[in-house]
Amino acid sequence: MKLDDLKGKYDYVISLGAACQTTYQLQRNGLRTISGPIDWLVTNSLHKLNLALLDKFICIMDKGSLKYEGEHEGKLKMHDTLNDMLSVHDFSKEIGFEKSYENFKEKLDRRIQRFFDILKEAETILFVRTQAYSIDELWMLRMILKIHTKAKFKILAVNYTIDHKIIECNWGIEDVCVVEIPSPSDRWQGDDDAWERMLSGISLKNKPDKND
Repeated sequence: MKLDDLKGKYDYVISLGAACQTTYQLQRNGLRTISGPIDWLVTNSLHKLNLALLDKFICIMDKGSLKYEGEHEGKLKMHDTLNDMLSVHDFSKEIGFEKSYENFKEKLDRRIQRFFDILKEAETILFVRTQAYSIDELWMLRMILKIHTKAKFKILAVNYTIDHKIIECNWGIEDVCVVEIPSPSDRWQGDDDAWERMLSGISLKNKPDKND
């Protein structure tokens, strides 16, 4: 599948990680209308994400699986060692872990419920995932999504390259478009121009208010 095949209108465009860059760029390009459960988490392992998604995210970021890994801009870095997910935005050093976790878990549960409600109700969805370097894991992601939704969906898998251009790859997975784009090492937001060109022609059928 090529980028031209992704063009069209969708009920939702949803981030499936692997980091904040995906969420930031969807928002910047006017395509983010919901707050998803992993929007602001780092989920480098697609294999682990697949397993968590198969289980409907039931155990992600459970308190017993969290390990403190330092601080980032006044926030506690907490690593979910079971699912290999990292939070760098959610736990305030000033408020403390216990109170922060209570608020975070309530928000996370709400977002998980909304995510699966959308998978049940939507007719068309585009999922966007960065750092999907394994054909087998990307194929498995598609199969797991087919378990959870009857919507017509496509997956845009975005990997990084040292080339200064967008490269379309033919991995032969139905409904999946794999591309490589440049990504500056000193800018977590990524290459704005590459994302704009990649998402050109993709729009939403409507734009509901973004929920927390």
